[in-house]
Formats: sequence, C-alpha cells, structure tokens
Amino acid sequence: QACNRCKGRKIRCDGKTPSCGHCAKRKAVCLYMTRKKRGLGKRYLEYIQSLEERLKRLESTLRN
Repeated sequence: QACNRCKGRKIRCDGKTPSCGHCAKRKAVCLYMTRKKRGLGKRYLEYIQSLEERLKRLESTLRN
C-alpha cells in the first residue's frame, strides 16, 4: 500500500513503516490511510436471502 504522499505524486512507494523511503529521504511526514473493509452489498444479501427461501421451498416439496 502506498503512503498518501507517494499516492498523490503517483510514484512507487516501498510501503515501509513508520516512514517510506521517499518520505524519509525528504524528511516528510509519512501517513498511510487505513483501508475500509467493504461489507456485502444490499443486492448480494437480497440474492442470498432469495436462494435460502427457494431452498426451503424445495426441501419442503421433497419431504411431501
């Protein structure tokens, strides 16, 4: 993951902490943004729910 400074300048970041090589050379503050974890999308969850309901109906049909 690139630090904010390298990302902004669109240069390759070595990703070292607490300061990457470029920032250390320039004695600049080196910050890394934390990545946000993406949750499951609403449409995906609705799709899973519809499959679960369908499975229940099919299992019920097989039992009868």
